[in-house]
Amino acid sequence: MRPVLLEMVGFGAFRQKASVDFDDVGYFALVGPTGAGKSTVIDALCFALYGKVPRFGDEKVATAVMSLQATECAVRLTFELGGERYVVVRVLRRRNEKVTVVEARLERLGSHAEILASKVAELDRAVEALVGLPFADFTRCVVLPQGEFARFLHDEPKERRRLLVRLLELGQYEAMAKRAGQLKQAAVIRLGVAQQRLANVQLATPHEMASITSRLDSLAQLADELNLAQPQLVEVEANVRAAQQALAERRVEQTALAAIGAPETLQAHAASEAEARAAVTDTQAAAVHAEIHVTNTEQAAAMAGSYDDLTQLVKLHDRVANGTVKCEEFRLAAGRAASVRLAASEALSSASTKVAAARDALEREQRREASLDLAQHLHAGDECPVCRQLVRTVPTRSAGAGVSKTRSALAVAEANEAKVRAADTTAQHDNTKAHTQLTDAEALLHGLVQSLEGQPGHVAAAELLETAAAARLAVTEAIGSSRSATAAVRTAQSKLDTVVGAGEQFSRGFHAQRDAVSKLGPPVPNASIAVAWDELAEWASTQLPSADAAVNSASETVANRRADGTALLGRLVRLAVVHEVHGADLAALLTATTRAHTEATAFVDRQAKDSALSLELADETHIARESERVAAALALHLRSDRFQDWLVSEALVSLAELASVRLLELSAGSYSLTYDGKEFEVIDHRLGDERRAARSLSGGETFQASLALALALADHVAAQASSRAGVLDAIFLDEGFGTLDAESLDAVASAIEAIESTGRMVGLITHVPELAARVPVRFDVRKGTDGSSITKVVS
Repeated sequence: MRPVLLEMVGFGAFRQKASVDFDDVGYFALVGPTGAGKSTVIDALCFALYGKVPRFGDEKVATAVMSLQATECAVRLTFELGGERYVVVRVLRRRNEKVTVVEARLERLGSHAEILASKVAELDRAVEALVGLPFADFTRCVVLPQGEFARFLHDEPKERRRLLVRLLELGQYEAMAKRAGQLKQAAVIRLGVAQQRLANVQLATPHEMASITSRLDSLAQLADELNLAQPQLVEVEANVRAAQQALAERRVEQTALAAIGAPETLQAHAASEAEARAAVTDTQAAAVHAEIHVTNTEQAAAMAGSYDDLTQLVKLHDRVANGTVKCEEFRLAAGRAASVRLAASEALSSASTKVAAARDALEREQRREASLDLAQHLHAGDECPVCRQLVRTVPTRSAGAGVSKTRSALAVAEANEAKVRAADTTAQHDNTKAHTQLTDAEALLHGLVQSLEGQPGHVAAAELLETAAAARLAVTEAIGSSRSATAAVRTAQSKLDTVVGAGEQFSRGFHAQRDAVSKLGPPVPNASIAVAWDELAEWASTQLPSADAAVNSASETVANRRADGTALLGRLVRLAVVHEVHGADLAALLTATTRAHTEATAFVDRQAKDSALSLELADETHIARESERVAAALALHLRSDRFQDWLVSEALVSLAELASVRLLELSAGSYSLTYDGKEFEVIDHRLGDERRAARSLSGGETFQASLALALALADHVAAQASSRAGVLDAIFLDEGFGTLDAESLDAVASAIEAIESTGRMVGLITHVPELAARVPVRFDVRKGTDGSSITKVVS
């Protein structure tokens, strides 16, 4: 599995959308300040595939990975596997402080595009099956737990054993021991069940088997006898049914002959039918007379004239009379309105004259007041500023009404004029309205009078209308009488139909009685129903003795046929009793014989099965005992700690050998590793292959040894996964390279570059500039006000 493109938004430090393009990248480094989000990139890759993050475990993963205050988190990873590309998407959404998964999808891209999973459970199973690694193994190979391997070198054997059991899943042997114990208990249970079943098997003696075999032969012979007799019984039963059928037919004929006779109400019905027909004739004649009367009254009404036209003519005369009265009323109203209009016009003229006089008085008073105001500043002998003459005597201001009084008088006059003008306007409007109404009424009256030219007068029109109304009433009454006569005809006809229908019942009754004896040749009816019925009754009385004799003969035949069947069945019942089979009829005997034969056959079959079962249970008992012995021995061996200790010891020796190869590369041939059964030791090749404890290594040397162990364990886990569906093509190292000196750092970098040269993608998370400078591709992770961002830098 090789990542191609990682896209994320709302994930950890990356609140805004960010992407990491791994396409065509083999060796890269994630660089940037502490807390910027370098490790978050690896978290996002793991979360996209498995929905989990290594450093958070399984608890509250959704809440932990979402950016603070983000409402949605989305991670999309495109990766290559087996020559094909896939994309996996997980989307979380926060609502009311609760985070839920709203999308989980795995899709194959390319020409064979296909949705492989669309739900969380489906996605988890599909990814594990596709990649070939569970989450725990994937994180061991992708994000190496380097910090634990530093302790791995120095821990007590007990702690080292616990960690190795967990990482290499050696605890499975404890599960195997538990399973062996369970298999032992299951074998014990199977053994007990088999022994109990074997004890319950009951086999018959040879004498019992011979007896049951003989009974099978005798039952087969009885079945043959019964089957041979079955056609005879069928024939006897058919003869009985035929005789019973003949007897039933004779009895039907006997009953039909005895029942023939005319009903007592036949004569009364004939009288009722005659009366009903006479009533129909009378009502039809009355209806014709009423129809003629309707025709006569309609002709008289036509001669009297149209009732509607005469009604309109009388109404027109009434409108002329009313119009004449209205015109006179409007004429008087127009005269009154003209008089009021004339008076209002005169009052307006007088008020206007008074306003003009008041304005003149105000003007004179204003000029006088102005001259007095000018004179109060003059003295005798001054030049007049108006006329330029010498002022001899200065006039004195006299007490008068003044400007204020004349202005008040003008206001009163103007108010009175406005009031009189409003009254004049109203009078003018009323005068116009009255003359308009008079003109309209006179025009309407003139038109009505013209429409009456050549028509009868008012009194004559009223008399003609009265005559037409009387003729119209006569027509209505004649039509009513005609309808009543027609209804009477329908009633009489309905009564006749009812009587005739009753007569049909008499006819049907006659033919029903005659049809019941038609096979005996009854007389053909040639007269009325009453006469035909009398002839049929007389004929029936002559046929009854023969019918009685036929019934007696048929009854005797039925009795004889039944006696034959009883005798044959009695012989079969006695034969069956000899074979211990019982039944009341042939069907019961056959059923009992078949059941007895089936039971005997079943007994023989059970004996054969029980014999085979006893042999099978003996074998199963032997197998269960052997399984119990093997499972007990396996549980005893696996329950011993020495077996797991031996596995751990062998794994540590193997890891030491693999790590030595790596450490020789990382230390430029200076060191290799070995395991003495208790502790890791370092072989110092610079000092003549001196062995010394791993605790004696410096910080940089310790890191080299830890990295060598980490890569060895990663290769071991990857090798275990090679037989599964996926192939791991990437590894990410998150470790403190800053503890290395320049020479060691160069060796570590060279070793990592050698890993990349094998085709595996290698990713580093580092703060060491010298190491980052040697990496061909760097992803620079930087903090920002809106979250972290990633920039790809290619050397």
